[in-house]
Amino acid sequence: MTGMVDPYAEASVARRSFPDFCARMDARFANPPPFMRLLMDEYAALLDGRTRFLALSIPPRHTKTTLGCVLAPAFALGQDDSLELVIASHSADLAERSSRLGRDLLLSDAWPFAARLAADSTAATRWHVK
Repeated sequence: MTGMVDPYAEASVARRSFPDFCARMDARFANPPPFMRLLMDEYAALLDGRTRFLALSIPPRHTKTTLGCVLAPAFALGQDDSLELVIASHSADLAERSSRLGRDLLLSDAWPFAARLAADSTAATRWHVK
């Protein structure tokens, strides 16, 4: 049984750890470069309350949107399905894309949380969990 991963244990870890959740939901985060791991740790601190504010000043294409507008909100909703979140961006297209990607995480077979997308809520920009 060496090398076998218990899917229930893996899902349990992903429910408790933002970096592990990221790795489960997006393969790019399974073995991230150091800067990406630092970003995941900073978002984890924001999500669990160790940090109140987070300001990032890093170049485009460095996973800010994926972590901050897709994975972090999805993780937060998974942990507390009563949250109401707003995804905002400099462009409506980017905000809509982020919302769609976040919504699609809830439909994924890899989704580790009990919260599910509500059946009457499938629009890309307005959806909720049950």
